[in-house]
Amino acid sequence: MGLTKVRGKGLGTLGDGTASDNSIVFDGNAQDFHIGLDDSSDSLTMGLGSTLGTTPYMIIDASGRVTKPSNPAFRAFITSTNVNTSSEITIAYNGEAYDIGNNFNTSNYRFTAPVAGTYSFSAAHWHNASTAGMVYLRIKVNGSLNSEFRSTRTSTSDNEYHRLYANVEVNLSSGDYIEVSGGGANGGELHTSTTQGYSYFAGHLIG
Repeated sequence: MGLTKVRGKGLGTLGDGTASDNSIVFDGNAQDFHIGLDDSSDSLTMGLGSTLGTTPYMIIDASGRVTKPSNPAFRAFITSTNVNTSSEITIAYNGEAYDIGNNFNTSNYRFTAPVAGTYSFSAAHWHNASTAGMVYLRIKVNGSLNSEFRSTRTSTSDNEYHRLYANVEVNLSSGDYIEVSGGGANGGELHTSTTQGYSYFAGHLIG
């Protein structure tokens, strides 16, 4: 499909109003990219390759909602034995709910940044139900402490649960890695649960 209308200073209209896809291909030496109208979904798509819809990187629908299907993102959880610990441990997130880009390693429990940018990370754990004291989570970048989050409870009642949440935004270089450790003090024990909703580590690229 060629340009069917040209309006002032070389601006034009691609397509003729019929139900068909229309796209422009940027023919590169090593990689081709495309941008075009996906008429079946009424969306503007940008992606890799010469065929519209192949490896989409950004999609804008008719309501203005923008999605980036290849944006790095993950959510990891624990599948092994529940642990109550007062000593600091690197938390063994050995299962994944999803991992777009395969950047989280379930063997060393690290997310490695595939590209430089600003990332958002979150984690959640809780006190052992029958202990008082303090528990903490530590976000580490390349093995060094970035942020620490603490929670303290005085009750030893099994009916009182304290959740500890950690949220950070971090600028990472390509190849930097991030991991979570945790433990307790003053009688507190961090509980790492195999239930996905209780213990998790998640993150995504902001931009």
